[in-house]
Amino acid sequence: MHGYDNASYMDMILYDHDKLSSILEMLKGVTFQHCPNGLTWDLYQTGLYIWRGTKAIHSPWHGHHLTAYPNRKLIGYSGMDIGSIELLEKGGRRHDRTEPSRWGLAMYVADDPLVAKYFSDWIKKKSFGDSKTIVCEIYARDGAIWDKMHKIWVPDNRHELKTHVDKGDEHIADSDLKRDGAVAGWGVSRPYVLFCRHPNMNTRDGLQFPIPEPARFNEMVIYGQTQENLLVIKRMTDDQLNQAIKKKANVHYRHKIREWHIKVPEETKADFAKHNEKVEF
Repeated sequence: MHGYDNASYMDMILYDHDKLSSILEMLKGVTFQHCPNGLTWDLYQTGLYIWRGTKAIHSPWHGHHLTAYPNRKLIGYSGMDIGSIELLEKGGRRHDRTEPSRWGLAMYVADDPLVAKYFSDWIKKKSFGDSKTIVCEIYARDGAIWDKMHKIWVPDNRHELKTHVDKGDEHIADSDLKRDGAVAGWGVSRPYVLFCRHPNMNTRDGLQFPIPEPARFNEMVIYGQTQENLLVIKRMTDDQLNQAIKKKANVHYRHKIREWHIKVPEETKADFAKHNEKVEF
């Protein structure tokens, strides 16, 4: 269809029994609905619901200059390879499938520019894909749409929901389905943005994590549908990054739970309490 009449992938829904077809959503933007035992009326309606939800978060792309988005909202910082940056600067999405991605193939964003700088340096050191990396400011093109869209804060101890990209495509597809199912069980449907507390990195691959142990840090996971429909990024110069770090320009995700309408399950609240972390619910 795309090749025949230039129909947008975003306008399509794929109902398929093959879970590996989920990669088309990550790479192209086709809404994927898994039908393991064939298409049923309920699954048909679920696919439509998710497709409509994706349409609801769409904010038109007007180029990569921030001034084109008067209602933009800064939502974090991310150190990325040049290839991913160039795709996002064209209104697209990341395609990288090699970097460690514990919550699935996505964009991983920090609320602290110091943490983003650490991961930029770490990716460069590990040479995942293109070894040249830059820290970018990540914005929602429309802050009102961002505030209303589905979000979930998951507990870090749900290891069975995590992804190990080195285990191959079938594992990635399985983990996506399992995670989406768990999130749906918490009352949040796709497309959603995922938040979690990440364990301290300590010293890894010769790099010292900038936050003292045992403190955890916040991570935000933005999947492809949201990237293409709602994000705009801005590369930071070294001076801009250093100034942001000096000024402690932290977005503080734990203080955004109410404003951004982030769903926090009881399991997650227990995880916060276990680590003596104060959170504003």
